[in-house]
Formats: sequence, C-alpha cells, structure tokens
Amino acid sequence: RYDEPSSNRPIDKGGPPVASEWYYSDGSTSIGPLPFATLKRMCDGGELTKDTLVWKPDFDGWKPARQVAGLFAAQKAVEV
Repeated sequence: RYDEPSSNRPIDKGGPPVASEWYYSDGSTSIGPLPFATLKRMCDGGELTKDTLVWKPDFDGWKPARQVAGLFAAQKAVEV
C-alpha cells in the first residue's frame, strides 16, 4: 500500500468535494486538480500508466489508475 506523505497530499481548499477534482502523482509531486476527462485523455495518450497513483477528495488514499473505472479501455476496474 502506498501512503502519500501528508506534506505532498493535495491541499484541502475547504467546501464540499467536487467530483471533477482529480489529482495524480508524478512520483514526487501531486498534480491537480484536473477534471476526469483530462486524466482520461492523459491515460489514452500514454502520459499516465495503469500504475500512476490518482486521488480525489472522496478517496481514502491514493489508488493506482487501473482501479478507477473508465480511465483505461477494456479493463475490469474496482468500483470506487
């Protein structure tokens, strides 16, 4: 299991979580917020891999992109 150091965790800007606020980790930095469509486009273009860690406000922690339904075509994903 991957535990993101709290200093690299996305900053909570307050207010309710927005479904379009997605983040990904490039290994040393959290990048976002991004809409889901942008993450999907990055996966389709090969910029992100199935092992890239992603996060959104209602997740308990970071997840490999392969576990997010809809990011990669023709795969079984874990319901999140």
